Amino acid sequence: MRRLIIALLVSFIPSSILAQEVIVRTGEHGDFTRLVMRIPAGANWSIKADPAKDKMIVELRGQDAEFDLSAAFQRIDRSRISELTRTASGGLEIELGCDCGAETFVADGNLLVIDVRPGISMPENSGSIVATNEPNLPAPSAPQVMNREDAPLLSDLGRVRVGASPGVGPLKQPDPLLPRLPTRMSFDAEMKENKPELPISTSSRVGGQIAEDLAAAATAGLLTPAVRTVPGPLGSTSSEQVDRSIAAESASTADLAIQIVEGFTGADRSGLSSSRVSLGGENCIADGKLELANWVDPDTDAATAFAEWRSDLFGEFDKINPKKINGYARALIHFGFGAEARQVLDMDPDVADQTLVSLSFLVDGENDPTGIFSGQMECLGAASLWSVLADERLGAEDTFDQKAVLRAFENLPSHLKRHLGPILAQKFEAASYSDSAKEVYRRLERSLGEETPSISLGRAQIDLAAGKLNAAEQRLKPLSEQGSPETPEAIVARVRIAEAKEEKLPERILDLAEAYSNELRDSAEGVDLWQAHLRGLLLNGAFEQAFGVLQQGKSIPQDVMTDMNEVAVGYLVEKAEDITFLKLVVPMQAVANAAPLRDRTLLDIADRLVKIGMPEPAFSYLDQITNPESDRAVRLIRAAALLDTDQPAEAEIHLVGLKGEDVSKLRAEARRKMGDHTFAGEIYEQLGEEADATTQAWLSGDWEQVADDSNSAFSESARLLQTAQPALDSAIPTLAEVETLTDQSSSSLNTLRTLLDATRIEPGN
Repeated sequence: MRRLIIALLVSFIPSSILAQEVIVRTGEHGDFTRLVMRIPAGANWSIKADPAKDKMIVELRGQDAEFDLSAAFQRIDRSRISELTRTASGGLEIELGCDCGAETFVADGNLLVIDVRPGISMPENSGSIVATNEPNLPAPSAPQVMNREDAPLLSDLGRVRVGASPGVGPLKQPDPLLPRLPTRMSFDAEMKENKPELPISTSSRVGGQIAEDLAAAATAGLLTPAVRTVPGPLGSTSSEQVDRSIAAESASTADLAIQIVEGFTGADRSGLSSSRVSLGGENCIADGKLELANWVDPDTDAATAFAEWRSDLFGEFDKINPKKINGYARALIHFGFGAEARQVLDMDPDVADQTLVSLSFLVDGENDPTGIFSGQMECLGAASLWSVLADERLGAEDTFDQKAVLRAFENLPSHLKRHLGPILAQKFEAASYSDSAKEVYRRLERSLGEETPSISLGRAQIDLAAGKLNAAEQRLKPLSEQGSPETPEAIVARVRIAEAKEEKLPERILDLAEAYSNELRDSAEGVDLWQAHLRGLLLNGAFEQAFGVLQQGKSIPQDVMTDMNEVAVGYLVEKAEDITFLKLVVPMQAVANAAPLRDRTLLDIADRLVKIGMPEPAFSYLDQITNPESDRAVRLIRAAALLDTDQPAEAEIHLVGLKGEDVSKLRAEARRKMGDHTFAGEIYEQLGEEADATTQAWLSGDWEQVADDSNSAFSESARLLQTAQPALDSAIPTLAEVETLTDQSSSSLNTLRTLLDATRIEPGN
């Protein structure tokens, strides 16, 4: 009775609950995409092809199983496998997104691996069996699964070796069957057959088991090692040393992931060249997806390649073939047509390879909004190059494998090197890796066979950044005048050099800057040239023309206009003659129409107006300042202006509460103008200005203080005033008295002459 009740309960449980889950995992491996699933024990499987619909169907028999597709597309795009769906019968339908076929093998007894790659033909008949483990089904025409007996060497992959040559698997030796893998790897059986003579400790057994598991997982393609070293900057390493070191790196040392697989399995790398293993760390895009040089035959020109791909994409009746979208985009990117490649990829975003979308931005020198290459600067492959190019704020704090970047740069097609080389060098320079930037230009020159204007401009910019102004100027002179694509940037650099050296520019450079700024006015480069033209005019002292350019810059961004107006007024205040200065600042609208002036600039204008004796216009500039932080400076300049307009009392009111030597000087001047010479003299004495203090003492009649100043022109006069006159005892003076009076008269006369000379007012003052 109990058994009957249990049976009835079980019959009511949904079959989906009892079904075993078969988790489908996927991964990108260079030129193929891998699907891995563990088949339930006791289940038979088969893979059938449906070439008419570009599909394959995996069917399971003998066990109730259900495919779990939740993580199927976490690590792959849809360029090779466009869709995975469950069939009504419980199978797995694989829809191909390319002209691809499949290779299959079984690892670890029941781990079914399906590799989808281009270049493999599908069976022509619908329903043909691609691979199976069912003995009663017809064998596939081209077996994809190898038996253990077919590969005696590889069957020993799971054996752990100890002794003189410890490792996992057999010793490395050539095997014609590589890279095929055996159907089963029974590690337990191999361990029993090859049991070591020496006892193994517990820790050794644990280590062996770990190595065993890693070897099996790596062989099945489930791991990708992120083992890397990040070299520092190239520093002072010579170009020849860099060349030798990079040339010495063979393919086996370039990819440490391959070395790890080799170390675990003892397998030949030639069969694993497109694999990727990751033992944690960053996920690097495989080099197989970034071989731009191989995307188009080297002997095929752009027009021919585009015509062929367009024909394949649209077909005879202009019907888009989604399988050709990524291929056409690769051809466009190969030739540097990034925007056009994006248009092609936008035809079917579900099929579009996102790596290609990212590359389409980068080959155009634009910022990449996808972020595909983010965090891959330290990769050992080509991804490091594209990650550096994608970083908008590359700085000295960023670390990346410069050798890997240069190696990937060398592998680009020559036309992309010409285009991307200067961009890469500028990023190196911005990150303070000047030697690496020079190395890029050296490699580019070697590749192109000459120093092109682009290379010369880049080297000039490196010299300019290093402060080698004369060397940079020598390179820039021909570039800025020859009318090449590099001329606009060379003009901007020449203006920077002239500013640093405070030298005037040739009129031809100013004319070219004006012409290019008008021609390119709707671009960022046009804005740079407009600024260069304006700065050149200011350097040459053409202030009225410069402010005319400011007035006409309506299309210039407001932030740029504001900054350049400040620069122009700064030059005007410091360099212009008084007449030119007054013509442009009086009335105020002449300098304020282009953009509002900052408080510091308003203060500078008002201060110069006061110093040249034009206090009234200064008040209008001071009235524009409302920032409390500028209050002290405003009050000082306003007090000076009031003194110039003979308003000392009002001036002193503005000085109330302020302290400092500059305040004391203004207060003394205010007191002087009010006739309080005694107080003014005390202030000057406190400031250590003896001459002014003596003058104020003289004006106040303090002869004792004036007489004490032996260096003053007034001291003798003060002493003369304090000298008692000789008294004559009789109406007829004696000879001695007459001689005394004569001497005193002569001395007084000399004193008066000295005083007159000291107080003389020159004509015109």
